[in-house]
Amino acid sequence: MDYRIFPPQQLLQTRTSLPLSKSESNRALIISALTPGGNMPAVVAECDDTAAMLSVLNSLDSREVNVGAAGTAMRFLTALAAVTSGIDMVIDGSERMRQRPIGPLVDALRQCGASIEYAGTEGFPPLHVTGRALEGGEVTVDASVSSQFISALMMVAPCMANGLRINMAGEAVSESYLRLTAAMMERAGVTAEFERGTIDIPSAKYTPVNWTIGADWSAASYWYADYSLYNRPWLPSLAVCVVIGVVCLFGFYGLAYAFELLLETFHYQGQTNIPFNSSGEIELGTIVTVLIAPFCEE
Repeated sequence: MDYRIFPPQQLLQTRTSLPLSKSESNRALIISALTPGGNMPAVVAECDDTAAMLSVLNSLDSREVNVGAAGTAMRFLTALAAVTSGIDMVIDGSERMRQRPIGPLVDALRQCGASIEYAGTEGFPPLHVTGRALEGGEVTVDASVSSQFISALMMVAPCMANGLRINMAGEAVSESYLRLTAAMMERAGVTAEFERGTIDIPSAKYTPVNWTIGADWSAASYWYADYSLYNRPWLPSLAVCVVIGVVCLFGFYGLAYAFELLLETFHYQGQTNIPFNSSGEIELGTIVTVLIAPFCEE
């Protein structure tokens, strides 16, 4: 059977409101909670992770909290609870969450002096966390498992007496998210230094930030593809967001630029830092990532 598809007689011109970035939202919430006198973001992404994060941050005096299936919240909140004196809580989740490993993060935090016990199966949630001042120092983490383990350590490192050096064993998964974490920390006054598989973070105090969460570039990629059938769409708020001095989302900028070259129909705000290689060609390897982004975890 043959099908014939015809374009519309009139092309659409429109503006699209994109969802906010949950990656920025989760990091801004944790950094704000660690900042003396910090301001929580006025508006964050609407998703399970941010909802779970906000719920727990508003009940840090509870004896037990449940993050459901929110993996980012489990990892980031475990690190936050470990460095916050006075917290004594069990962090639990859904049955699926109880099957997701968290051992590498727990091991690293324990090396820094954290008091964390498994309340169920070794290496998995739920966790009994007793917050206290941590010494920090130096840890080695398997970077090929989850970038969120390293991001969690990075954000709490300034709260440790001696800061923290993170040695990344293996090839880092989603290193761009580590760069995003570092950029948001820098906006709050703390610099993370990257060098040859290590990340150095000093002991320091975060400074308050009036956070503005940017739009989600992953979500924008699908609108670019969809709107390739239409005429000159406008996708607002796609700036470099909070990335200060570091471009960590090359793939998404590259995707936008590739559409610009192929179709010459797109407008977008912000900087256009395109990942050219030494031959002057666009690096498409990271651009392809957006096609599978909904099925992956940072």
